[in-house]
Amino acid sequence: MVLWIGFCAAAVFLTIVTPWVVLPSGPVAAAGVFGILFVLMLALSFRVVHHAECLAGKLGELYGTLILTLSVIMIEVR
Repeated sequence: MVLWIGFCAAAVFLTIVTPWVVLPSGPVAAAGVFGILFVLMLALSFRVVHHAECLAGKLGELYGTLILTLSVIMIEVR
């Protein structure tokens, strides 16, 4: 589910939002694009951490800690 949300957001951004960013449309449009992307990234990050926590619960403390750590690091690197 999270992957599809990311793909749909990328498609919308590339087809609809990109012309707003390329053309000088003003600070209101830029703030709107920033707000949309910020909320989207925040929601997707929370979903990734939720799925990592579910896996951590199933695999136990040692592997669960490793999965949570790696998922947070991957979010920060990307």
